[in-house]
Amino acid sequence: MRRGLFYPHRRRWALSPLAGLGLLGFAALALGFGHPPVSVLDAELGQALFGWRDGWLAQGFGQFAQVSNWLGHAPVQTLWVLLLAGLMATLGRDRPAAGALVASMLGQWGVNQLVKTLIDRPRPQLDPLLHTVGASFPSGHAMSATVLYGFIALWLLPRLRPAQQPWLLALAMLWIAAHALARPYLGAHYVSDVLAGVALGLVCLSPARRWLQGQTRMAYL
Repeated sequence: MRRGLFYPHRRRWALSPLAGLGLLGFAALALGFGHPPVSVLDAELGQALFGWRDGWLAQGFGQFAQVSNWLGHAPVQTLWVLLLAGLMATLGRDRPAAGALVASMLGQWGVNQLVKTLIDRPRPQLDPLLHTVGASFPSGHAMSATVLYGFIALWLLPRLRPAQQPWLLALAMLWIAAHALARPYLGAHYVSDVLAGVALGLVCLSPARRWLQGQTRMAYL
């Protein structure tokens, strides 16, 4: 019997369909940046985002982008993850999930650093609104946001009523998208960098998804 966005667990997949699409998307972006249509996407949409400064909505998003950048710094994000893990272990009474969250974040950080070293793409040649260092592809902020907030959403889903589950998923996707778009807005990344970060984040989230699936004995659609 179906229950909300879940159904009784029968089969386990190493990669969810979404993670499989993420892997294909990342491969396409990694092989295609610098060439059409990826280069056109970076030039057109990236310039539009970076030049979006007029109006109250743009100003509000600019403030959010600065906060997002601050939350994504390694020391701040480490404290944020440890705080969330502590809340899971104490208030949520789920120490295994707290450990899985920390392991997932450490894993995605290692993968991100490895891929950045291998590809070594320079940062955009813009006048960024913040100081950036290191390689550009894939975006670490977008990747870590995907894993962090994706994990939280997956952990919360079986604890919600079926009618509430789609709203949580929609909120998580919008929140991740906002963090990702903040990077080209600030001039710190190309659009393809953040798309690759989200795609690779979905792949890195797959082991946690499978583990959570085993804990609840429910399979995610």
